[in-house]
Amino acid sequence: MIWTQRRMDELRNLWNTKLSASQIGKRMGISKGSVISKVHRMGLKSRRAPVTASKKVRGQPTGHRHAPLPKMWRGVYEAVMGLQSDSCRYPIGEPDQEGFRFCMGLAIKGGVYCHEHKTLCWETSKPPTLWAGKRRKSG
Repeated sequence: MIWTQRRMDELRNLWNTKLSASQIGKRMGISKGSVISKVHRMGLKSRRAPVTASKKVRGQPTGHRHAPLPKMWRGVYEAVMGLQSDSCRYPIGEPDQEGFRFCMGLAIKGGVYCHEHKTLCWETSKPPTLWAGKRRKSG
C-alpha cells in the first residue's frame, strides 16, 4: 500500500480521536498491523489498547465453571498439578488406573528425569558387538 499525504493525515486524525488500531484499519481498508506500524514510523504517541467490558478484571470471578474431569483423568490432573519445575516426570502406573503418579524425585539439571529413570529411558552408546557366527570368506 502506498501512503499518500492525504492517507497519513487521515490516519493521524483517526489516531487522535482515540479509535483503536483495528477500528482505524477497518475504516481505511487496511490491517491493524499496518496501522500500528505506520503510527510507529510517523512518531505518533503510542497508547495502551482500550479496555473493553469483556476483559476480566484480575481477582474477580467470571462465573464460568469448568466441566468436571472424567474420573479416569482426575488422578492424572492431580499428578501433573503436583509437579515442580525440578521434579522427575517419569510416570508410574497407568493413567487410567487408581494410584497413577509421577516419580517426583529430583530431576537432573536441564532434564526431565532423575538419574535412575534417565538410565532406564535413554540408551547409552554401546560398542558394536561382534557377529557370533563364522566369518565369511571374501571372494
